[in-house]
Amino acid sequence: MLSLLNRSTRGALMLNTFDLLQHIQTAGVLHANCPRESGNINRNWDQKTPFVSHPIWCACTIITEQKLSEERRHNGALVLLYHDIIEDTMGNLPPNLPEEVMLDIKRMTHHQGSSQWEDIKHKPKRVRLYKLYDKTHNFLDPLHLTENTRQCRVNTLQYLLEDVRSNFGELNITRIAASMLACQ
Repeated sequence: MLSLLNRSTRGALMLNTFDLLQHIQTAGVLHANCPRESGNINRNWDQKTPFVSHPIWCACTIITEQKLSEERRHNGALVLLYHDIIEDTMGNLPPNLPEEVMLDIKRMTHHQGSSQWEDIKHKPKRVRLYKLYDKTHNFLDPLHLTENTRQCRVNTLQYLLEDVRSNFGELNITRIAASMLACQ
């Protein structure tokens, strides 16, 4: 069980290597063993790449973001590791996650029947930050998308990019997203 969530000298949540590896393993097990739809354990673009590569990429990208506070990076890593658990699996989130992390994971979840675009605009700015990591990585594999879906993703990514820049400044993820959009 995941038991070690340390606090830094400033009181912020701090993940050590062991904690991070335990959370990665837990997310991987949930995606591999508890998919909501049978066989839904791989990325859409090739049906071979394990789905868990998506939340791992997102978490590892935010945790190395030097311009964000330690608390935002570490909470963000947890949110991004678990952000698709509710939506894509029948598994349960680890019970000992911090309250803010649990709430933000739920805020990251897209509910069927609602407009994802409208959902995003009304989220807290830190959740829109996390969404930029999510949507940027999703945009790395656009070849299987219809033109309409691809254009919706371009618009969403552009909105999130501008929003995150205005709220958090220039970050590594904004540079990655801007580079991807420049290639469109």
